[in-house]
Amino acid sequence: MRHFVLTPDASSARRIRRLLSESRATSGVIVGEWSSLIEHARAAYLITPLDGVIDDWHASLTDAMAGIQDAFWSESFKLGPQDVVPEVARALQDLLVAAGPGGVLSLVPDGSLPARTRRNMNDLVRVWEATGNLLPADLQMARHVLNADASDVFHGLSVAHDPGMPTLDPWRRAVIEKLNRDNGPPPADLVDTLCDALSRAPRALETTSLGTLARTLFDVGAIRRDKDDTVHFVGTRDYLEEVEVAAGMVQNLARSKTHHADIGFLLPADADYVTTMRRVFAIAGIPLAGLPNVSTARDPGREAVYFFLMAHTGPMPSMALASLVSNPLMPWPAEVGQGLASDIMRNNFSLRLFDGASNNQQEMRDLIKEARDSRAKLPAQLTRFSSVLVADAGQSDAHSRAIAAIEDILKRLVVAPNLTAEVLLPDVAPEAIRCDSDVVWPKDGVAVFLENSEPWREVRHLFVLGFRSGHYPAAHGGSSVFNARDLLEINTQLGIPIRTPTDALSDARALFQRQLAATTDTVRFFVPRLDAMGKPLSPSESLTFMAQTMIDIKDAEDLIIDIDDTDRRAGIPDLALAGKKSAEPSRDMPVHDLSLGIDLLTIGSKEGDAFKRQSPSSLEKMIVSPLAWLLSTLSTEPHPWQPDVLNPAVQGSIAHDVFEHLFEVGKPIPDAKTIIERMPSLMDNAITQLFPVLR
Repeated sequence: MRHFVLTPDASSARRIRRLLSESRATSGVIVGEWSSLIEHARAAYLITPLDGVIDDWHASLTDAMAGIQDAFWSESFKLGPQDVVPEVARALQDLLVAAGPGGVLSLVPDGSLPARTRRNMNDLVRVWEATGNLLPADLQMARHVLNADASDVFHGLSVAHDPGMPTLDPWRRAVIEKLNRDNGPPPADLVDTLCDALSRAPRALETTSLGTLARTLFDVGAIRRDKDDTVHFVGTRDYLEEVEVAAGMVQNLARSKTHHADIGFLLPADADYVTTMRRVFAIAGIPLAGLPNVSTARDPGREAVYFFLMAHTGPMPSMALASLVSNPLMPWPAEVGQGLASDIMRNNFSLRLFDGASNNQQEMRDLIKEARDSRAKLPAQLTRFSSVLVADAGQSDAHSRAIAAIEDILKRLVVAPNLTAEVLLPDVAPEAIRCDSDVVWPKDGVAVFLENSEPWREVRHLFVLGFRSGHYPAAHGGSSVFNARDLLEINTQLGIPIRTPTDALSDARALFQRQLAATTDTVRFFVPRLDAMGKPLSPSESLTFMAQTMIDIKDAEDLIIDIDDTDRRAGIPDLALAGKKSAEPSRDMPVHDLSLGIDLLTIGSKEGDAFKRQSPSSLEKMIVSPLAWLLSTLSTEPHPWQPDVLNPAVQGSIAHDVFEHLFEVGKPIPDAKTIIERMPSLMDNAITQLFPVLR
């Protein structure tokens, strides 16, 4: 017989495992979250794994949505099915989860719901029926467990859980009840230990500011107390300064004999904090326990295929073409790709290669140029494209991902030869490649908690980073199908207990209080004033509720002490400050005339000319800044990648190109009829060469 202890998430499972191992024998006891329980239940009833079900669910839903022409998603589906299907799938899954294993979704009659709510509800029911009432993968597995016969049990499995945490939907409740019915209830002491651990009272003294926040934050009419030194609010420039200032505080705490294991950090759901914290704390020599070791990388393989397909849809934006020619899978060296991209951003679309370019390099250049021709055959083009792509040593699986994407497209074209590049583009949209590696858990490391997870150990000092609007608690994304009023109507009128944003907010607030309850001595909230782009940020909405628990605090903003506020900065404990240092006089900068040994005016001159002819704007630049003029003459000025703009310079270039071919040197000026006849083709050629996106 095995006993499964159900926890809200993986971090709380870690804490419960340690607690159980210290308090009782754990033979036959398994601790984990829901995904682990359902897998153990599958094994207990010898149910075959449902491989590929996730793909079947989304594929079936996509086909069903395409077959319904008058649904609320129809117009959006035509423009971007890859964006619409996940939203519809999430709304439908929420309904199925709320309805439970015994519930049936059916069309709603007129008058039972507001018009918009009823339409959206009925469209979801129609698309679900069109899939043959198919369930998502997790609900399918739950259905298999519920339908399993008690006599099929390979080994007993009971479930110990806290009824209030995690919040159990009807499916999860039914699975737990079946397991305990078929195998007997779990030991009572195991359930008591779990409930006591999950509902542990705050450790800070009730009379302190920290104890008050952990117990009564968000409570209406809670007792107010004087603010003390157990709670501090620190204002910083941005997230970079947050992490650096916090690292200095940890170092000062360590000097005062505070162990790293007594310190914890609570991070928002933001990859920038994880990356910055790993880098800064490594430099400071501070070990971290539980910091997620997850990073994302570009997908150059699918990018290459995506932009090559885009070239077949018509004139492509300059940045897209520049991304294609500078892709690391191109057959030319990286510096050549960067040069071609720089030329493109200067509106030079000739794709001229260096002398001695290899056959593969010329083939790729020709393929990109031919893609503009509507007569180009897509399957043949893709086959040739895959043959000249090269693997890059720095991009381990990029080449294989590109080849796999091309093969998938070619298979679709075999079944449906008339598919256009526009239709195929969503199939090869680049993805952020997630890179996971093992998380380290040093016993003496600073504990790292995440905003959406339970704390996994108790600490004395807690640092809350990113205390800004939309965090602590984390903002609920909501649904693009049903708003809060829609969900409330479905709940009250149809009796389907679907979760509302109010429910999500209540759970998030309770989690935040449990995170505060995990610290005993102090908590420090760091408030960034600016985001990474310099945009002003507001403090977390919870700051207002915190101020309401403190006496004589009229403005919540007064609680925050910015580190550049020299008058109040002394009120920030353990702040690491640089020592004073006398200014050093600047060194002398002697200026001498610079001679390169050549006449700069001869650069770029044509054969037979003494110097290169300069335009008025070029001469003006020379007068204002000779260095800027020289960089421009050498074509070494930086050309930032930016959207195509039909500015006067581009218009002038197109006009000059037309005039040069229309009024050729040494030939008679054409008459009006000849000009009118030649103008369209000359204009089209100039636009194609200089600014193709204008077409």
